[in-house]
Amino acid sequence: MSDAPVTWIKLDRAAGDLEGQISRAVRERILQGQLVPGQRLGSTRGLAQALGVARSTVVLAYDHLRAEGFLDTAPGAPT
Repeated sequence: MSDAPVTWIKLDRAAGDLEGQISRAVRERILQGQLVPGQRLGSTRGLAQALGVARSTVVLAYDHLRAEGFLDTAPGAPT
């Protein structure tokens, strides 16, 4: 996934927990091999804009995935 719009994440706003929906969607893609080690994810700003959510929602989802060992982040580098 690059900085192109993310169309595979579908949010159910009525269900709430947008952070959880984002992290589950990314985790599922990783587990299915659709996102592979070393593949860069889009920026938190770009993903937030594409999904119409606050950037902090995406940051929390990425942080959750990082804590679980699914993502690797470094300051100033792509996720």
